Parts: sequence; C-alpha cells; structure tokens
Amino acid sequence: MNVRPSSATKMVQKLSQKGFVEYKKYGIITLTEKGKTLGEFLLQRHNIIEKFLKGIGIRDNLLIETELIEHNLSVDTLRSIDELNSFFEEHPEIMRKFEHYRSTRN
Repeated sequence: MNVRPSSATKMVQKLSQKGFVEYKKYGIITLTEKGKTLGEFLLQRHNIIEKFLKGIGIRDNLLIETELIEHNLSVDTLRSIDELNSFFEEHPEIMRKFEHYRSTRN
C-alpha cells in the first residue's frame, strides 16, 4: 500500500480524535459505535452504486467506476439510486427491455 508507519499512526490518531476508533499506543484499535455506523453507511453506499452500475451493464473497471462516483453523491441522490435498483428488481421485464435496447444499439 506504500504507507509509512508514521502516516498510518497519524491517521489512526485522527480517527480516534473524531470518535471513530478507540486507540491506545501499541494497543488494539477498535471501532466505536460511531465508527461502525459510518463504516456500514460507506459499505452500503458502495454496494448501491456497484449494483446500479452492474445493472446498466458496466463490467470493465467496475470498482474504479464505483469509487469515482460514490464520493461525489449526495445522500438524496444515493437514496434515489437505491430506489431505482429496487424498482428494477421488482420489475425485471423493464431491465430486460433495457438490455435488449442496449444490445440493438451497438
């Protein structure tokens, strides 16, 4: 990862000051409830974007594309994308029509 120990220590200290982890020098680092909540949100955000991109046929560089998008969305936009994902799950015929549309355009 090309990270110096001093850089990693500074980041852990910063996370501790913000209340995301409990940290004592040379001790075990554990997530606080605040840290767990944030971590769960970040994972959920990533999964929502990735699912959407897969749904519209993105395969190449999926991880890179997901990461580029996820850091630039508001919570409202993320919520709308999640609703759209759910809509496509509940109406697979629409997704099939979209896939057919894409295949006939290329």
